[in-house]
Amino acid sequence: MRGVFSAKNALFMTREFAFEDRICIPSGARFLAAVSGGADSTAGLCALEAIRSRKNKPFDLRAVHVNHGLRGEESEEDEKFVRSLCDKLSVPLFVAKIAEGKLRDDSARMGLGIEAAAREARHKEFRVCAEKNAADWIFVFHTKDDAIETSVMRFLRGSSSRGLAAMPAQNGKIFRPILGLSRSDVIQYLKQKNTSWRTDSSNNSCEYTRNRIRLKVIPLLNDLFPGWQTAVSMLSETQSYTASCLENIARKYIHPLDENNISIYNFDALDLILKEDAIFLSVDMLSKERPLKLRDESFLPEDFLESRADPVCEKRRPVKRAAIRNWIKSGLKTADLGEFTVTRDMKGGAVLRRKNEEIHDGGYSIVLNSSGKKVVFNFSL
Repeated sequence: MRGVFSAKNALFMTREFAFEDRICIPSGARFLAAVSGGADSTAGLCALEAIRSRKNKPFDLRAVHVNHGLRGEESEEDEKFVRSLCDKLSVPLFVAKIAEGKLRDDSARMGLGIEAAAREARHKEFRVCAEKNAADWIFVFHTKDDAIETSVMRFLRGSSSRGLAAMPAQNGKIFRPILGLSRSDVIQYLKQKNTSWRTDSSNNSCEYTRNRIRLKVIPLLNDLFPGWQTAVSMLSETQSYTASCLENIARKYIHPLDENNISIYNFDALDLILKEDAIFLSVDMLSKERPLKLRDESFLPEDFLESRADPVCEKRRPVKRAAIRNWIKSGLKTADLGEFTVTRDMKGGAVLRRKNEEIHDGGYSIVLNSSGKKVVFNFSL
């Protein structure tokens, strides 16, 4: 019997090592792992610690947990679990707590869903912690399943190439070490290591779009179209190449004039999709200093804000691809894009301008600087 058990243990150990050896680890001296207590981040942290111990890898591993304060006692239990796990693995842990009610207030102020507001707050804490600890990389533990869900969600929302592009393994300091592994790989690994994890009760709610995709749409696709996930992954990879190609071409026509104005040369001669990409890239460039919350997922990569300055917490009118496309087709000279205007010039080009907003007690005025002149439009509330 001992021989049988030894063989079984050896098989388990081989599978564990297979999971650990498939984890992609970039070069770097200090890693900060974002750990929620869920299956993905628990498995990721355990595997990283095992790799460091087994292979004597010369890297410093630390963890960060964000208590969002959204689920009362359940959030507190998540924090206790992560503290216990890090103690067991001898991994230093940093905990950031968000005051109860703050995320709901931020959600209303920024015009975001509660999940999006939580994500922005979470990544802000990640960046702060990484800076304090001089971390080379921030590890977040998205899996292949997460990437598939994102692709389906964006397809249903009508995203273009950039939105359908594959979730990147790296974006700035953000790194996804288990992106090539499935959720079933994660669960199998944790069971083999006899390690528990926390389950977020809100994951079973169909209130959120991603949950509806995961709980309703994907099981149906699995039943009706076996192998569809491979096809979607291939599509995402193709769209990554397409988006990169379009961006590289569009950038050649973009020339910043100053911090509030960008010129797009030869605009009228560009294909429609290049016109759109040139305008969105210009919006991105003008938003670097005063980040604008863009809702067009065909423009934004999944973690676009992770490599930018902290977003301004105020509700702003989103820049929509449909509005830009309608303006291009209309032939009109100027389009109002909320915080920006885009105007065709006399030489076949276009200029994107950032508007300055001045708030008053009885209303607000929009001040446009155009050709060195100040034009003020006053509105009453």
